[in-house]
Formats: sequence, structure tokens, C-alpha cells
Amino acid sequence: MKKEIRQIACCLVYNGQPCHWVIKAELDQLSLAIKKINIKLAMIYNRDQNMVGHVFPDRFKSI
Repeated sequence: MKKEIRQIACCLVYNGQPCHWVIKAELDQLSLAIKKINIKLAMIYNRDQNMVGHVFPDRFKSI
């Protein structure tokens, strides 16, 4: 059964500052949601900037 993950809001700043997301997901799906967002964002950013690799150097923190 596929669970729903919804992105409510997003604030991305490409100057070394952290990015912030508001995500609605079941607690057991939060890590998967962040992983999917990071992968998709990296693919789009790397394609547009002709780069490879990670976009964000640090792991996510849930507060």
C-alpha cells in the first residue's frame, strides 16, 4: 500500500544556508519522503547546472 506524502511548503536558498520544507507524511515515511525530495531536487539542479553529485552536504534534521 502506497502512503501519501505531501509537500506543503518549501524554502530553498542556494548560498550555503539550510533549506526548509513543511511535509505532511506518516512518521514512518518521513525519511523516505526526504530521500525522494533530495534525489529529485539533485537531478533537476544537476541537469540545469551541468553538475553531478549531492546538492546538500549535510543530512536532514527533523525538528
